[in-house]
Amino acid sequence: MNRTQNYNLCQWEAADKIQRTDFNADNAKLDAALGEKIRLVTGSYRGTDKYGPSNPNILEFPDAERPPRVVMLSNEGGEHQVVLIRGITRCFILKVLDKRHIIEITWTDKGVRWYCAEGSSAQFNSNLMYYYAVFI
Repeated sequence: MNRTQNYNLCQWEAADKIQRTDFNADNAKLDAALGEKIRLVTGSYRGTDKYGPSNPNILEFPDAERPPRVVMLSNEGGEHQVVLIRGITRCFILKVLDKRHIIEITWTDKGVRWYCAEGSSAQFNSNLMYYYAVFI
């Protein structure tokens, strides 16, 4: 019998004897793979106008089965966006006149924290609504 490349599922040929145990094993593999599907969480928050290492932004998902993998942020007007990717602890955003601002990122098992020492706008925390989409 042949097997599929990604999940090693049965691919019967005409001469193969079909077994219940093969079906059960394939169903278990499919269930495990589908159970690991990525979940999308969306939401919003109002910025506090605070910034810096003592005032980080925090997004936590206490009921998540896995840590967040990707966090996308946008301000209410949509002029500025940033994408935080799990494993990356520092990113740059470009602002007016091509000035780069550094965002420091800390990942936890249930969320992410970030700050920018150069202003609340660059930290995505000025007194505006911010929107996020998180892939968990």
